[in-house]
Amino acid sequence: MGLTLLAEPAVDPVTVDEAREHLRTSGLDDAYIAGLVLAARALVENDTRRALITQTWQLTLDDGWPEHRRQTPRNIDGGGYYGGGSAAFGGSLSRSWRHRIVVPRPPLQSVTSITYVDGTGAYQTLDPSQYQVAKANTGEWYIEPPPGVAWPVVRQQLEAITVVFVAGYGDGPGSIPEPLRMAILLLIGQWYDNRNTLNLISRSGSIQELPNATAALIQRYRVMY
Repeated sequence: MGLTLLAEPAVDPVTVDEAREHLRTSGLDDAYIAGLVLAARALVENDTRRALITQTWQLTLDDGWPEHRRQTPRNIDGGGYYGGGSAAFGGSLSRSWRHRIVVPRPPLQSVTSITYVDGTGAYQTLDPSQYQVAKANTGEWYIEPPPGVAWPVVRQQLEAITVVFVAGYGDGPGSIPEPLRMAILLLIGQWYDNRNTLNLISRSGSIQELPNATAALIQRYRVMY
């Protein structure tokens, strides 16, 4: 299994002009500031596991279609189930397995292609009518067969399946949640003022990967899958 960036974002979430204004400095350091913008964007994306500006990724999967266990509330008397825990109204959980590809680096914009190695070793492209894209209640973006469709047999080998997809909030800075842009600006300010250290040392002496204000801004955007 692997994840590869195929196409970098065309622009950064924060412009050099915005960063310079935030730093209240002249244009003499523009080249250095541009590097800080790039580094801050990379850190925020890696820490949240998200894509900010539109970018293209390739996901490879080994052996075959990944399986996902779904738990569905069920009433043992055959009636409807209206929540309240598995014990409510004598209910239980019905467990079933289904093929589902969870797509990393949300938010997902589109799936470009899905290719796979069939049982004979030949490379095939999965027709778009054979899959659907949706977002789960947990926030996961995933790909799975539509009702009544079974995905084809895949040869068990490394990189048996390849998914190319486009991710990101949009094509420009205005499409990105403002807390994430502010986190980038705060990082740039921290690094600009402390050029020899990229980490802060807390009062207890432990090293923090992110300044507290930055961590607080991006916490709600962190992806847990």
